[in-house]
Amino acid sequence: MTTDHKLGRINDVIRAWDFRPDALDDVFGARVEMYIEGRIMNCGMIKHPKHNTDMFEGYTIKITNASDDDDTRIGTIGYVPFEIVDEWNDRIELIEWSPDLSEFGL
Repeated sequence: MTTDHKLGRINDVIRAWDFRPDALDDVFGARVEMYIEGRIMNCGMIKHPKHNTDMFEGYTIKITNASDDDDTRIGTIGYVPFEIVDEWNDRIELIEWSPDLSEFGL
């Protein structure tokens, strides 16, 4: 298992793959890439939105981009688990780093 929870911080932008990029091919043999990207809003325990029970640890992101321009998740809040059962390296990638300016009072 990877420790992707150490990868990003609040305000960083990450890409989270829905499936391993080399695991899916379309009927023509072309690689199918499925992912979401977004700015990290929170890191830690994800609560069920209706029942407020702990579900898993992960990132809460504002989805700003996806592999499909028409993806209905764009503009919504998404949840990216730190680890999944079928884990692989680089399942979560850092796309944009936001410096931590809190030590400077900013």
